[in-house]
Amino acid sequence: MKHLVDNHVRFFGRVEEKEELLEEHKYYTALLLNCYVKQGGDNLKNLIISTSFDKSMLDTDTAIEVCKDSKKLECALLLAEKAGNVDQQLRILIEDEKNFKKALDIIENNMSFENKITYLRRFGPQLIKELSERAYLAIERVGDELIKKRSSDTNKPSKYDQQLRSLKEIFVDNKELNKKFLDFQVNKDPKCEKEVFHGLIEWHLQDYFNAQKNQEEKKVNAEAKYENNSTVEKKKKELITLLDKHKDKYDKRHVLMLLEMYQVSEGVRILCEMLELKQELMTYYMQNKEYDNIIKLCEKYGDREQNLWIQALTYFVSKLSDEKEKNNVQKCIKVVLGCLEKIPSISPLLILEIASKSKALRCSVLKEYMANNLKRLQDKIVKNRQTVTQLNEDIDKLRQNIKTLKTTAQLFQLKECAECKKKLELPVLHFMCGHTFHDYCVPPSENASRECPKCSTQAEQILEKKSQLLEQIKNHEQFFKELKESDMKFDVVARYFGRGLFAGLHPNVPEDSKGDE
Repeated sequence: MKHLVDNHVRFFGRVEEKEELLEEHKYYTALLLNCYVKQGGDNLKNLIISTSFDKSMLDTDTAIEVCKDSKKLECALLLAEKAGNVDQQLRILIEDEKNFKKALDIIENNMSFENKITYLRRFGPQLIKELSERAYLAIERVGDELIKKRSSDTNKPSKYDQQLRSLKEIFVDNKELNKKFLDFQVNKDPKCEKEVFHGLIEWHLQDYFNAQKNQEEKKVNAEAKYENNSTVEKKKKELITLLDKHKDKYDKRHVLMLLEMYQVSEGVRILCEMLELKQELMTYYMQNKEYDNIIKLCEKYGDREQNLWIQALTYFVSKLSDEKEKNNVQKCIKVVLGCLEKIPSISPLLILEIASKSKALRCSVLKEYMANNLKRLQDKIVKNRQTVTQLNEDIDKLRQNIKTLKTTAQLFQLKECAECKKKLELPVLHFMCGHTFHDYCVPPSENASRECPKCSTQAEQILEKKSQLLEQIKNHEQFFKELKESDMKFDVVARYFGRGLFAGLHPNVPEDSKGDE
């Protein structure tokens, strides 16, 4: 067998010197290549690097496989280089020769940008495993270039987003580098996708959770406990800084769900404050006994959501049974009661009912609130009585004026026109309101009767307002809507009662007197 191979080599060695013959008979080259493979030595390598060798002389893929099967990896690599087959070069370097450094050199320096992305996606996990830092930097440079391209090419942002996502997938088995690449995107890319922020936040949450777990496992060793406690605080600080720094770039409700899942109470508080989730904040402060924050929350939102004050008072009253917290709680109750004095819509009876649930509450705590509340109510009663008296006097005067106009002759003794201020000359017009005009100073009217120019505008406004009120009293839906939305329901009923909404229900009030109440 060896004798036959040697004969073929000698024969084809002569053929090798004749390029014209090789071009006409390409299969000779393939056969010669096979013979060299069988024979071994440097003949195969010399043939491949010779100037007469042409990749079109044979099927290079088959030749490469033949060399690989015969453990001629150097020759297989030379064939791939001659053929310009980058895919085969990388496969040989990475899968067979384990020469990861040279493979990464080829990817970085000898191919187009699009091919870099393709081959980094394909061989990235293996390169990261063997050349962690250098491979990561190569991927980060490609990511940086993608971000720049997306900024300059606004027509196809989704294309670059997809390529960035594909680069991120390279680190699926490497937590630290995955986190590092996400952090690079967040800081480098102002238009970063929300999913990137969510992924980075979740990595920080896992770090914080693992640090807490390690701390619990090493409670026996005081030194280890101390070290782990500082680690926990560091991880928590990194997480809180990230949440605060990029608060406008992630889905807050999604992140709130993650924080609740990992039980990061301080992060939950921050997100609840961002979303203005008052009830969730109140629950958080109560669970952590943050009395000052409970009062601040009520002061901030209590005007709109008065139920927060009731919750706070109920909570503080329930804490009076704790002897250690009793003094602080009583101070907080005084502050809450002082604020409740300014909210007239909250009934004092409700406050007394809540206070009665604890036997530990001192009367002195409620004394000031009740005294101030009674004084406020008394002042309001006095003020209302004065208002009622004044209105009754005004009504009596108006009724007397109406009676006088109906039963007594009116004397008009004015000497000058109310419009032009000149001396009156006949013909003149006298109006019952007391104004007198020249006939030519009063504009003609479409109706038979003419109106006082001074008083007609005001009279029209009053009549229009009365007409509107008469229309409103027929709108029962508006009444019930206002009644439902208002905290001062008695004021709504009184206002509509004054407009005559209930006039038809009273047997002593005639139907035509609606709106005159």
